[in-house]
Amino acid sequence: MALAIYNRFFYDSPFPYAFMVLLTTIFFGFVMNLDFGRYQLSLLTSVLSTLKGNVVEN
Repeated sequence: MALAIYNRFFYDSPFPYAFMVLLTTIFFGFVMNLDFGRYQLSLLTSVLSTLKGNVVEN
């Protein structure tokens, strides 16, 4: 984000700033999606194993 602000004042144009903010947003979105996906996968696995255990007991 600091690089985006630096580009905004260095180039004196809103386009490099917007581009850097867009890249930063996409990067953090990608990282958060991977992180949340890992937790959702473990949650899904836990739920499936619980349901599987209930079906076997009945």
